[in-house]
Amino acid sequence: MASPDKPKLTALATTTLFGRRMVILPIQSVVYFVITLAMVAAVFFFAKDRIIPAVAADTPHVNRTAQQEQAVIDANTAGKDTQWQQAVTDLAIPGAALSISDWTPYHLQLQHSSPGTFEFDYPELDDSYMLVKPIGRPYVMLCLENPTRLRSVVLEGEGLNQSRLYVSYLNPETGVDDGSLIEIGTVQAGRKLTWDLEELGVTHAINTIRLTAQLVGTDRHVAITLIPAGDNN
Repeated sequence: MASPDKPKLTALATTTLFGRRMVILPIQSVVYFVITLAMVAAVFFFAKDRIIPAVAADTPHVNRTAQQEQAVIDANTAGKDTQWQQAVTDLAIPGAALSISDWTPYHLQLQHSSPGTFEFDYPELDDSYMLVKPIGRPYVMLCLENPTRLRSVVLEGEGLNQSRLYVSYLNPETGVDDGSLIEIGTVQAGRKLTWDLEELGVTHAINTIRLTAQLVGTDRHVAITLIPAGDNN
């Protein structure tokens, strides 16, 4: 009686490398492996935006010494020439509840477009006139002519991607701005951002607004609207 056929074994070629015997895979297996690897790489490349959600990077931190920061302050002060002083005067709108008397960087070309709304082109992040301390990120600072309680702050811009907002205020005990900052909420994303100060419990008379923003594209024009407390419009 004939014995059943035994399974056939495929002989694998071997070679010697550095004194060790190694198996040489058949060329067909190597080709299959390379093709599979290429297909996986192609799928990942075309689907990476779905596999890994895109997260917008926050405004980068900048390390700057006190002396370097003072040099930026001095440069802004030196830049505030007669034309800048005239620009401050032109910002006044008769009957407006709010006005801004100072800003940094000095070359913002701030425009008071309507009561409570101010427009400007947000500087590039490497602008040498941007202050950094104490936030640690380049920012625009707007100083209110008269400290005012605000109900909300609205920031709009076609190229706006995200922003952080900080305010300083009059200390209710001393009646002066001691430089303490409140970060209003967290980073917000979108073309129109709203911070509800009253809802967040910020009831102080706001003295300065510090703004860090990240924009995409070439349109860096933004408008900030300050809505006083008690204004329900």
